Amino acid sequence: MNITSKSSAKKIALVISATCLLIVVFWIGSGLLRPAEVSPPAPPKKPVTFNPSLDIRSHPLFADLQSYFEWDPHPTQLGNPYPLVGSDIQGGAGISVLQLRPFAVLQTIDSGEGWSPQALSHLVDGTAAVLWQKRNADTILYEIRQYPSTSTHDVMSSWSSDGSPLQTVRAFAQTSNGTTWLLNLAGGVGMVEKGKDTPPTWLTDVQTGLSGSRLRMYVDPGDRVWITDGASVAVGGEQGFEPVDLLNQLTASGRTELQSQLQAAIQSQEQNDAKLRSLLRPLDFFALNAGKTGLTTQSGVFIFPLSTFARPEWVNFVHSGILPLAIAKDGGVWGVHASDQALEYAKGTTTQSFLSTTIAPRDARSNPNVFTFLDTRAYAFDYAPTSTILWHNDGANWVAQWMTTSTLPEARTIDTIIDRKGTIWSRMSDGKLLHISP
Repeated sequence: MNITSKSSAKKIALVISATCLLIVVFWIGSGLLRPAEVSPPAPPKKPVTFNPSLDIRSHPLFADLQSYFEWDPHPTQLGNPYPLVGSDIQGGAGISVLQLRPFAVLQTIDSGEGWSPQALSHLVDGTAAVLWQKRNADTILYEIRQYPSTSTHDVMSSWSSDGSPLQTVRAFAQTSNGTTWLLNLAGGVGMVEKGKDTPPTWLTDVQTGLSGSRLRMYVDPGDRVWITDGASVAVGGEQGFEPVDLLNQLTASGRTELQSQLQAAIQSQEQNDAKLRSLLRPLDFFALNAGKTGLTTQSGVFIFPLSTFARPEWVNFVHSGILPLAIAKDGGVWGVHASDQALEYAKGTTTQSFLSTTIAPRDARSNPNVFTFLDTRAYAFDYAPTSTILWHNDGANWVAQWMTTSTLPEARTIDTIIDRKGTIWSRMSDGKLLHISP
């Protein structure tokens, strides 16, 4: 009886175990074989239909896109190929998307508290330097800041002045030994050492014979300091400055050619020389290859060699009707044609014209200070009612490389330089400093 009971109990336990095993296998199998859930189909998208030549600002899609941008296009711009560009640029010619380049890194430097940039210059190491000015009640504070990168700056020198013309700085430049030359409103020159709170040493016994608000300064690779006030030119250094009579720099044939191109006959030799000198009114200096110095004038350009005693090369543009604006490092000259205001490029016997109906920087035709050069590539700024545009010339065409909405459309470029890294620095009329990394 006991044996039979034990056998029955074992059978019952086996049945229970088998039943539990079947239940577990069934539960696992039902989970593995369960069909995957399928998401319901997405609702069909409605087609977008609107006329882009009309004012589309009320369209829901435009409202969605508007959140990605900071500008508010004018209705007359919405039909343009690229609405960022004002409708009046180049007499109404739009800029096609194929002529655009990617946006560059842009930063506006505003020092605040009354500081404004007064002059730009290259340092010996190729970095950019900016002269900043702050006017107080009875003094003017100055700082020369070096920008080794776009995010940092070093204060090279700082000082205060009484605001008189003899202490109001208009330009600065650095020689190869690190000396920083200053040019004041009265045409006086001085030097300032590197270091904070270091006042300049003005060379009161050195006379340049120049003065005015159009002063420009340039130091060539031979450490000669060149100065112009828009009427005359002087060159020199610590030992003194000598006037450069541009008329006497012409060869006999060059002088005869220029004289023959005068429209009105002038009776006296004195008047004749005065008229010729008016055609040679200096504009600005440019650094050229091989240590040469370029000087633009009203009627042509001078290219001075590094040698002090050699006569400069003279390129006459009176016969072509071109007003020289800027000189590239290879000696090519950018100018504007007097008759149709077309932007012209001339080198040797080759001349290329960018008419008003083609894509070219319009503002460069009236402001030579918008030009800057990196090797043989020219850069120039331009403006539309809502945009600031950076152009570069690729040899055959002008290309709009960068565009941005102007926070102050009336802010324009006063002058601009490009440093060794290709960063463009521009002093703006609203008292700010702009840098662009193409």
